[in-house]
Amino acid sequence: MNCKQVQRRLNAYLDGELPAEMRQTLEAHLDGCSACAHEWAAHQKLRQLLDEPPAATVPEGFARLVRERASRHAVSVRRRATPEVWRAYPIPVRAAAMLALGAGLLVGGLMGNSAALVRTTEQAAATGQAEEDLSLGLVGALAPGSLAEDYLELTGNSEVTENNG
Repeated sequence: MNCKQVQRRLNAYLDGELPAEMRQTLEAHLDGCSACAHEWAAHQKLRQLLDEPPAATVPEGFARLVRERASRHAVSVRRRATPEVWRAYPIPVRAAAMLALGAGLLVGGLMGNSAALVRTTEQAAATGQAEEDLSLGLVGALAPGSLAEDYLELTGNSEVTENNG
């Protein structure tokens, strides 16, 4: 067996996968060849390192330092996420303000829709318009020259705005 053949089979030899006859031939070559014996020693050392990795040494107080740095980072992230104006108020006050804002938007939207519906119902009653045409009364409330009116004209519904305007 030559050096190239031995070096190709060192891993199999290390894992105990070679047949007995080939193992004996390889061992005989390792006994007589210092280059291959050196390569064999490197394979054995690598296997030992992989099987038993050296223990990592951690300096004393390492865990405490990590916790402190993580805590400082979390605080700085929280500060950047909240606008300056809101930081002056406690969290319950902020929550109440957001709730009031949301409720105001909801009520305002509902009132606006109901007012438009009342207007169209009154218009329908005054003009004798049928109930199924009430939705068209909403279009009549559009301001002249608005985007909605332009859209209706483009889609061929300009008579709706003329009839209800």
